[in-house]
Amino acid sequence: MPDDAARPLPRLNGMTSEGADAALVDLLRALAASDYRFITPTPATHARVIGHPSKARARDVRDIFGWSLPFAPDLLSPALSEPLVRSGMVRKEGRLWRSRVRVSSVGENLFLQSAYPTDDRDSVFLGPDSYRFVRFMAEEILPLGKIRHLVDMGAGAGVGGIAVAPLVGGAKITLTDINPLALRFARLNARHAGITPEILECE
Repeated sequence: MPDDAARPLPRLNGMTSEGADAALVDLLRALAASDYRFITPTPATHARVIGHPSKARARDVRDIFGWSLPFAPDLLSPALSEPLVRSGMVRKEGRLWRSRVRVSSVGENLFLQSAYPTDDRDSVFLGPDSYRFVRFMAEEILPLGKIRHLVDMGAGAGVGGIAVAPLVGGAKITLTDINPLALRFARLNARHAGITPEILECE
């Protein structure tokens, strides 16, 4: 194996976990400013799409952060490449790079999650069921009247609680999960969405 194959790019000197988190929020902001959108399909559909010869490497930002394709470093603008490298969430594959995070859109919000394929035990991902869940929540919450406390159990990337936060006014929102990585992504996704939920790791 070549020395530089599939190894993480070095983080900036002195980078802390707080700095890496801030970089991921900066990445979300830069993607939002570019009007980035990506609707996550099922894993089977994802595999079929990237199996096409035209998807051997990324041609645009959606290929990089949506379809999780390898890409030439100069394909990204500095506004996107700088926070991605600073976060440590990129690895080299020969002369190409690959993002270790995927970003999906749900309504007006963007959500960090694990890059495809989500084979690791602690992988965090959303898909068609997440979109259906958000629609269900939006339909069912309003008839309930005033909500004081909304708890999203098994929150994953925080899609449910974050997406319906505007519908519950000043209600307390709690996001819970057994996966620390899921809660990290949920916290950052919430920060980007402008909400501050309670984050609880539960078994």
